[in-house]
Amino acid sequence: MTDAVLGIDLGTTEARAGVFDLTGNVLGIASAGYPTDRDETGRAEQDPSDWWAAAEAAIRGAVVAASERGAGGPRGAQGARGARGARSIAAICGVGQGPTLVAVDRAGDPVRPAITWQDRRAGDGGFGLLPRIAWLAAREPEAVERARWLMTSWDALGLWLSG
Repeated sequence: MTDAVLGIDLGTTEARAGVFDLTGNVLGIASAGYPTDRDETGRAEQDPSDWWAAAEAAIRGAVVAASERGAGGPRGAQGARGARGARSIAAICGVGQGPTLVAVDRAGDPVRPAITWQDRRAGDGGFGLLPRIAWLAAREPEAVERARWLMTSWDALGLWLSG
């Protein structure tokens, strides 16, 4: 079994995943997209559940691509599930779009759509999370009350990956 590293990026329009060997060579890459809900008020929100579904699809695709590469290609002697293509993931790195505000409950489930970095409803309050948190607290206090944590997209990914 060969060690590999898995990278996950929750981008603005899609989740991307890559499997790399320990010297940085690309073994497999895949992506899956998700929508952004926008309107004339400056709203730019995404469903964090869409991120997770896209991340799962991208991870599966990247792992399959890495397995196929390690097995000599899609028609390799042992195929994508063969022992020659098996990889042991030694580490995972996750990054995400930001500053995007994600409100999750005690179980890590989103209590409302995420307010992306592209959302302009907070006005001139700045680019970070604090203006988004203040905006949410003023307009949807019930969402803040239901939330256990207010975090970035990459923090949510880490929470979901670690359970």
